[in-house]
Amino acid sequence: MLISEHVEGMLETHIRLRILLLMLVCFLPARSNADWSWVVPSEYPAIDSSLFEKGVKEAEKFRRNLLLKNAAGLTQAEILSEAVVRFQKLVGDHLAKENNVKGFRLKRKRLFQAIEGENRGLEPEQAFLAFEGKWYGIWDKMEVDHQWYPQINQHPPVKVDGFNPFWVHAVQFAWIGDGFGWNVVASEKEDADEYYILGTVFHVRDKDPEQVYLHRPHVGISVSEDRLIWLTAGEVFLEERIPAQDDLPERYTITGFNYQMNGRAQLSVRGNSFQAVYSRNPDSRIPWRQFWINLTAP
Repeated sequence: MLISEHVEGMLETHIRLRILLLMLVCFLPARSNADWSWVVPSEYPAIDSSLFEKGVKEAEKFRRNLLLKNAAGLTQAEILSEAVVRFQKLVGDHLAKENNVKGFRLKRKRLFQAIEGENRGLEPEQAFLAFEGKWYGIWDKMEVDHQWYPQINQHPPVKVDGFNPFWVHAVQFAWIGDGFGWNVVASEKEDADEYYILGTVFHVRDKDPEQVYLHRPHVGISVSEDRLIWLTAGEVFLEERIPAQDDLPERYTITGFNYQMNGRAQLSVRGNSFQAVYSRNPDSRIPWRQFWINLTAP
């Protein structure tokens, strides 16, 4: 009888330990076995490659949050899509003819579908090629030397583990003057024909990659091979690579606005809208432009 009770006690203790172990495993943060060292160029040995995984996970979380519905049944992705379309229609009067954004030809439904990950027209191997290379310009009052590195494609795609795993098909590293980051083509399924774009930017002090002080997740929309839209929690950027024509050099324009959300129901512009124009010539830096646009959505 005593032996039986002892065995039952040991068994009960063993079961409790197994349950405790399972609970610990469930609540521990997921760790990835993927090697991300290939996403950091050799010129930047001080950059910790684990920042890539951290950044794209936060960008994916941001994308999923954009797709959550508010009390009125609208998502922030829909509100942002409407705001971008309105901005394109209003901004023309404030821009030089050669640097306008008419070529974007935006439609709200298409923008929303791209955020959802239903962009069948996006070719992962072509997503960022047009922007590759060095660009020079002025951002606000800061001279910027901006470099988009060659895009690296992955066949098969690389899995990013987590509660909502996703797959990376292409990566491009960028140095943006006051920081660095990555542009990523991703999908929710490994064998996918629909993709979406994520971005992650880490801002640094004194151009030192080891002094990161701010991280901003991005969600991207590929409009065409020469045109991208980037969304953050407070900014929208319409980016375009414009080929050289007649006396005008090749240019890279970034046109956008800062915004704030009033709860999850309405978007309004905060402060000035802007345009930066970069060129391939470090001795020819085109001035930064600011202008006011009154815009709300929906």
